[in-house]
Amino acid sequence: MMKRLTLSFFLLLFLGSALYAQKGEAPADPQVPQPSRIALVKTYTYRKEKSDEELSPEQKKARAFLEQMAPRLLKVEVVKGGEVSKESQRYSNGTSVEVWKWDEYTFKVDPANPQRIGVSSPNMRTGEEPREEASDAAIFSEFSWVNKEAFRGREVRNGAGVLVYQAGDVSAWVDEATRLPLVFRTASMQVNYQYKERPTEDLKLPERFLKRLEAIKRAWRGQQPL
Repeated sequence: MMKRLTLSFFLLLFLGSALYAQKGEAPADPQVPQPSRIALVKTYTYRKEKSDEELSPEQKKARAFLEQMAPRLLKVEVVKGGEVSKESQRYSNGTSVEVWKWDEYTFKVDPANPQRIGVSSPNMRTGEEPREEASDAAIFSEFSWVNKEAFRGREVRNGAGVLVYQAGDVSAWVDEATRLPLVFRTASMQVNYQYKERPTEDLKLPERFLKRLEAIKRAWRGQQPL
């Protein structure tokens, strides 16, 4: 009798913590939302071909060199308010970078020289003049592929329903109630999402970023700096 109770307990525990239900119908609107205000932390982990213990001294030096030349993203703290978002990015080489996003523009503060602001835009790479109008900065662009065709089923995690999506070697776990992402995974990387209290006001792009953008636009048009 005790053995049966024990087996029943572990069966219920397993089903309650990692239940994978039948696929069922995909949600009517599977798209991950883009909230106008949100605060979250993204934590990145990577799969290693070999652990440090398995590497020779020369291989360890090579790995350390590559980490310095092309550091990996470890953690991103994001705050989005209205059309502007701010990110604090931490990398595997110990550096931290402040990044602001507005419309198509990304403003990156040089960690070695905070007065230096880099500005990038897809239009700058295509040869078009930067646009004037603004639109919301996308927070969950990595989930743009999520759709009904990619739906694989539902899980129960920590008592909450989770929607599972997969396309090729890319997978996503999304909270069924809020539709906010929980996990993003590829063959070599996984990102976990934790949410914080949302901001109560919209963010404003710092004035020095706007001045830097205006200087770039004037140079683009062949005009003299103000």
